[in-house]
Amino acid sequence: MKSYGVDGCQLAWLRNVLSQRTLATRVGSSLSSELELISSVIQGSGIGPLLFVSYINELAAVLGRCNVIVKLFADDLKMYAEMKTAIDADMFQYALDRLASWAAEWQLEISITKCFIMQIGKVPVDRTFFLNGQALPYSTACKDLGVTINSKFNLTPSSHIASITVTANQRVNLIYRSFISRDVHLLVRAFTTYVRPILEYNSVAWSPYYKSDIACIEKVQRRFTKLLPNFKSYIWTVFKQC
Repeated sequence: MKSYGVDGCQLAWLRNVLSQRTLATRVGSSLSSELELISSVIQGSGIGPLLFVSYINELAAVLGRCNVIVKLFADDLKMYAEMKTAIDADMFQYALDRLASWAAEWQLEISITKCFIMQIGKVPVDRTFFLNGQALPYSTACKDLGVTINSKFNLTPSSHIASITVTANQRVNLIYRSFISRDVHLLVRAFTTYVRPILEYNSVAWSPYYKSDIACIEKVQRRFTKLLPNFKSYIWTVFKQC
């Protein structure tokens, strides 16, 4: 933190917060013996995210010198590059090696089981990439900040829409079975509270443009209205008021 310009009382306060901390686990009325913490930040604290971002901030500069583009969000890292020649593939493997060596030096373990390669484009890259000595599998779909991306369909949101509509329909069934009351306003409020956030989450990024995808999303609300008696005649009025 001092190398980033934090000094004086602020640095002393951070040092005191992180020094001589202990951990104990409680199960029921039983409490384990205390264990001294020698690393990591305090989970759930206000200063924790800032300290972690400062800790991994150097990684962006390290990988930036390897001709790759790096995106960081909390403890997730996304790295990609355009590969036209074998040299580009070699540089990408070099970036993976630098990542592994940086993580080993700073004692930050990489969850390799969650890592994979997704290829976007018509020309396949016949190359196996390794991270910390383990071959990374190829995948055609991945979940990025809650949004499913599929390389097979040219990054269209069809896979994501199919996934969220299944979850939304399951939530609709749960609402219909859980509520004894058939009051229209109550059920509509439950729909807007528990179902619509699933369908609308991050919709700015995956906004559908195929008619089939739009119809798939709208079908969730249409199906919900058909489950309710005497609801078809004033469905639009109720939803507009909400």
